[in-house]
Amino acid sequence: MELLEKAGEHVISKGAEIVILGCTEIGLVLRKNSLSRPSIDPMDVIAETMIEKGQE
Repeated sequence: MELLEKAGEHVISKGAEIVILGCTEIGLVLRKNSLSRPSIDPMDVIAETMIEKGQE
């Protein structure tokens, strides 16, 4: 977990305003408040989209 947090903070230090947790397993380790900037977990996006599509 510490290595992932360091990597996230590294890209933030380079100017990233948001971090996309590009591998689906990263969201299992890092939480939304693990980094100093917001992050997006692609699995959350997929789940929300599936729910929305299912309600159409």
